[in-house]
Amino acid sequence: MAVDVVGVGATLALGVGIGALDVAGVGIGLALATGDGRIAAGDADAPVDEASQRIQAAPRTTTATTNAPIRTHDRLVIRPSVGARPRDGPRRRPGKHDDAMTLSDPERRFLASTRRATLVTIARDGHPRPIPICFVLAPDASVLYTPLDDKPKRADDPRALARVRDIAADPRVSILADRWDEDWTRLAWLRAEGHATLLDPCPEHATAVAALRARYPQYRTHRLDDRPVIRIEIGRVTTWGALEPEP
Repeated sequence: MAVDVVGVGATLALGVGIGALDVAGVGIGLALATGDGRIAAGDADAPVDEASQRIQAAPRTTTATTNAPIRTHDRLVIRPSVGARPRDGPRRRPGKHDDAMTLSDPERRFLASTRRATLVTIARDGHPRPIPICFVLAPDASVLYTPLDDKPKRADDPRALARVRDIAADPRVSILADRWDEDWTRLAWLRAEGHATLLDPCPEHATAVAALRARYPQYRTHRLDDRPVIRIEIGRVTTWGALEPEP
């Protein structure tokens, strides 16, 4: 078997002081030859769109020094960003779980401003199982509630849902909420790790359902009163970006 690699052009630039490596202008065409047949895995002779070769820079999640240079990519200026860091230390509070933590006011406001988040449970084989959710926060605790509503699902019994089975086997979960903006100086995200349980009908359940219906009017016609709610006690919190950017 012969392997031909053609059409490779690479430009490497090492950003001094920031350890950033930019790679641009890479085009690879591979052709594998076996006997009389030839299978093309890429077309090295196809015209190259220069615009498609420019790499859009993603927000830096590593800690940048205060004197790091501004990085400009395709007319987008990205200033040195603050690395994502977990919130811990004095904000820890005693609770049912050792990693219980109090959300800061900016973190609470950020979560309250997002209409949806992503819940990630751990499947029995260990792989992550993400799913978008609606949610509300408890007004006086670092607890998040997400319903098992009656939108069409594979199983009618809420306890048969994959996320519920995952929680029963391993209550560790993560929540990811983010804010997207075409102005990348306004990008931000929050990740909370916590401990999930099923909350059956009770006074706390009724309060959570009322809050969910107040936030999402669509739930006023859903059967939430007799269905469990997932209750997540928030533990480790990590944020990136300006949760409350300047107007």
